[in-house]
Amino acid sequence: MLSQIIMALGLMVTLATAQIPSGGTPLPLTLIVTVVDSTGATLGSLNGYGNFSSPGPDYPFNSRVNTDGTNTLSGYGACYLDNGVLDCYYPDGIPVGTIGEFYEESGLLALIGSGTEFSVSATTDAAGGLDPFGRSYGIPVYAGDVAAIPVTLSIAGASG
Repeated sequence: MLSQIIMALGLMVTLATAQIPSGGTPLPLTLIVTVVDSTGATLGSLNGYGNFSSPGPDYPFNSRVNTDGTNTLSGYGACYLDNGVLDCYYPDGIPVGTIGEFYEESGLLALIGSGTEFSVSATTDAAGGLDPFGRSYGIPVYAGDVAAIPVTLSIAGASG
């Protein structure tokens, strides 16, 4: 019986990592996402909306492992791409079948189909405005090199 359980667990691990590209790993369960420019300088972080916020604050995202080994990521809501823009807040409901699938690649947040390339339109979030609680909305983060400033999204596991 024990050997059957061990074999079943081994099969589950094999299936769980089948869809993550080579070199990728599942995300930590709780993580902070930092926005880094092409020179390696930290610009800020992602806020709960999934937007770039400078200088922060650091928002603790949660991840959940899917059966294919990829992760869904949640800020104020489940993160997905809305016309190429990362979105983690949707008061009107998320479109069916659009939740993003993420993984970690060399310490960076990666999106299935887009990899680790992201971009923003400015190095500050001054144009983003404030939500009703006085927190910065931030500015959009694009999958790929769509906006003027290429960035990577560095991740670090968090606890507490």
